[in-house]
Amino acid sequence: MNLEELLNTVPGPRHKQCKLNVWLATLSEDDRNAFWKAMDNEDIPLRHIWKTIQAIGCPNQESSVRSHRRGDCKTCERKNTNG
Repeated sequence: MNLEELLNTVPGPRHKQCKLNVWLATLSEDDRNAFWKAMDNEDIPLRHIWKTIQAIGCPNQESSVRSHRRGDCKTCERKNTNG
């Protein structure tokens, strides 16, 4: 490709995703569903959810998981949280 072709090949828009959703994408659909089901269940303490997902490799801090439970993540596509 020459310079003109490179300059005229504009990449599509980038969609930023939060780190939690990037990590969730590595899980099976069943595990993702289990995570969100637990997040919606107010009887399950947030700290328990965080410790559990941290044990299987989630890099996020507890505060990040808390913001998702509240529905405060600005880049998260999931809108139905138990806020």
